[in-house]
Amino acid sequence: MDDINEIHKRASENCGFPLISLYDLFTQYCNDNNVTVESLLYDEVHPNDAGYDVMFKLLLEALEV
Repeated sequence: MDDINEIHKRASENCGFPLISLYDLFTQYCNDNNVTVESLLYDEVHPNDAGYDVMFKLLLEALEV
């Protein structure tokens, strides 16, 4: 996922549009809260219900809602 996240970042910079990297926010949340990323995933890629809850809260914070 790191490689895909970097592609998204470069594309947003090159095209001049803002990017909220939920990947970065999600991994930082896990590091800050001593939570494993795997505990918030249904499989090795997609979030489970708790993971979607975390992502939703992080997105709201990033949008300052």
